[in-house]
Amino acid sequence: MQVRAKPKVAFYLPGFFMGGAERHTLQLCAGLSARGFETLLLAHGGHVAEGLRDAADGEGVRVLGLRGMTSLRSWVMAYKAFRAADADIIVAVNEAMAIRAVLLRALGATRAKLVCTFHSTLLLPADERRLPLFRLAVRWLDTLVFVSRNQMAHWRGRRLRTPTAVAIPNGVDLERFDGGEPRAIAKQRLGLKPEDYVVGVLASFRPEKNHELLLRAARRLIETGVDLKLLFVGDGPRRRAIEALVQQLELTGRVIFAGEHADVRPVIAAFDVGVICSSGVETFSLAALEVLASGAPMVMSDIGGASEIVTPGENGFLFENGDIAGLTESLATLADPEVRARLQAQARPSVERYDLANMIEAYDHLLCGLLQAGNASDRAGAALASAP
Repeated sequence: MQVRAKPKVAFYLPGFFMGGAERHTLQLCAGLSARGFETLLLAHGGHVAEGLRDAADGEGVRVLGLRGMTSLRSWVMAYKAFRAADADIIVAVNEAMAIRAVLLRALGATRAKLVCTFHSTLLLPADERRLPLFRLAVRWLDTLVFVSRNQMAHWRGRRLRTPTAVAIPNGVDLERFDGGEPRAIAKQRLGLKPEDYVVGVLASFRPEKNHELLLRAARRLIETGVDLKLLFVGDGPRRRAIEALVQQLELTGRVIFAGEHADVRPVIAAFDVGVICSSGVETFSLAALEVLASGAPMVMSDIGGASEIVTPGENGFLFENGDIAGLTESLATLADPEVRARLQAQARPSVERYDLANMIEAYDHLLCGLLQAGNASDRAGAALASAP
């Protein structure tokens, strides 16, 4: 590998899904590039969300289009991609990519330092089955990056051990998400009235995002006289099922499906309140940060780093995971225009500490520091060589 003023960093991600981990990776890649890092994006799978197509077609991006961990061709192609990358540091996004990266380095595909950005707290069943392999892999990482302090504490409790671990919270681009467009204008563009109470969700339609809970809470609120509209931003495999539930609960006309957007700002500008009902995987929600930065309070299930983002009664409310009564009560409280206005005024100031610039600075410091230390496999080899 060549000696460079700043490290060459290759990001190794599963694919271009419209998820928080992928958007975080794109933000990080762009931010480091602006600071003089040479960067490369390696997407293992072939999926490219419509909203990320421009990013996937950009310079410094390779979409490998590979599948599974049992295909010999997949391993050969990934090996060649690592060799061609000639990176000083490889940042693997989440568990599966970290396992692959560790094995590929052991096979001689790279001598790069290995970092994993880990975005999960509560695991899905498939990820839980992969956990024993991940436990082994993290021992050979040079650094494991948690995106939440709560998440780090959770995994220490589950005895996930790695030589070096840090917590770098996700960041939000405060200049980009400035809540510039008046809420009333954003609502009118979507066919809503300025006085409508708009509760929005920025999330893919996947089982763990639990849109169903919000729909059932909305039904309860309407029956008690609360007049609200729901605005769903995103797409995904559960969309048709959610559309069917809207009809079943007689909410047609109260729910807008805005679809997937590469630029979500014009849509979330219409939110009076943002909601995240996730039952798992949510760790330090980038969507929540963006909604708050845009001037809307958040109501979130209290999992992962939600309590690091939301202070109840100040910039939103928290409810126990799956607790429809808690969600309903929070939204009923925010239906009061005076309460809502007070929390809206405190939303953006509450996330100024999570400015994207601070996150990029932390990664810059971390990655440059790695160049001054041997990688995990080198340290292990030295320890064996010096053993009596």
